[in-house]
Amino acid sequence: MEIYCHKLLKKMSAKQHTKKTKARKQNNRKNTRVQATQTLPRSVGLILPDQYDTKLRYTELISVVMAVNNWTSVRYTPTSAYDVNPLLASTAMAGFAELAALYKYYQVTMSSIKVEFFNSSATEILTVCVLPVVEDPGAAPLLAAVLSSREQPYSKTKTVSYIGGPKAVVVNSMSSQKMWGTPMAKTDLQFASLTNNVPSQNWHWWINLHAAGVIPTSVKAYVSIDVSIKFWNRFFLDR
Repeated sequence: MEIYCHKLLKKMSAKQHTKKTKARKQNNRKNTRVQATQTLPRSVGLILPDQYDTKLRYTELISVVMAVNNWTSVRYTPTSAYDVNPLLASTAMAGFAELAALYKYYQVTMSSIKVEFFNSSATEILTVCVLPVVEDPGAAPLLAAVLSSREQPYSKTKTVSYIGGPKAVVVNSMSSQKMWGTPMAKTDLQFASLTNNVPSQNWHWWINLHAAGVIPTSVKAYVSIDVSIKFWNRFFLDR
């Protein structure tokens, strides 16, 4: 009889221990759910900074036509990260739209460019030039302007061999302050813009191609443009 009572008490104790363990687990689950849905107090600071400095990139594979004239040019506007290619619409840099949804203003402080040229002619050697300019050269500049661009400050020039030969790579860089020659390029809002528009003052990357004769087939070039850009919200933020 004593042995039976001892076994019964032991079994009841084990059941009570199991019930307590289950109850603790259920309480832990409830506490976890409560903590997962807990709101942050007002004392917690905002994660989004007033100003955000970053780098963005724009890439494009272009085909330029030299079948009528033996020269041509392409231009980009790096200071207008909202719309980099003036000939096309909605050519914002990758990542710009996402940051524009968080910030009100933007400004490009520096840009670099890398262009890889591929000749399609078996008879004509290409001369290519990449340079920064303040004045917009337009979509169809004259031959004299294309040729004289090689003598301009900060221009980079190379020759591209015949089809099947090695590609020519031209790299260049420029800061907005150096381009305009004034420190006001860092603070004056005419060099900045709302994130749904372009600045009133811009400078451009100008890409020129010239050959001794026309080239019937399109010449290919891979363009990669990087910018150092800042975004902010408060109009009078000390930048």
